[in-house]
Amino acid sequence: MTRITLDLTSQHTAKPSFAIELEYFSEDEIEQNLAGLLSAYRAFYLEPDDGETGQPGDANKARDSRRILKALFEHQLNSADSEGFLLQEEEEDVLNTLLTWVQGMQRQSAVDREMFANLSECLSRLDGLRMVPFIKRLV
Repeated sequence: MTRITLDLTSQHTAKPSFAIELEYFSEDEIEQNLAGLLSAYRAFYLEPDDGETGQPGDANKARDSRRILKALFEHQLNSADSEGFLLQEEEEDVLNTLLTWVQGMQRQSAVDREMFANLSECLSRLDGLRMVPFIKRLV
């Protein structure tokens, strides 16, 4: 997706402070990324529709896409039956469902800034952000 960069700065004051700025993917970027993941997954497992020609999908891309989708939607895709809808429904309907699930997640504004009094608190917060979905960049 996007490279994550990290820049911690300490202001030259009597009390140094540390900040993390989080930039989240926009709704359009999330939709594009989910569409790409879903397409790669389905291309490997589904036969082309009648009249369509196409190369079989890449097994590694399909496996990676499945892993990412399951990580993003661990509560929704937690069984073979729930995961089956990724292949059984129309692609557009599946994408719309994924987008609905994203809207249900508590996302912050497009950019958040958090301040910390010391480096230890800052690093602890960074550790907690490892699994937060849809972070585009940390500064």
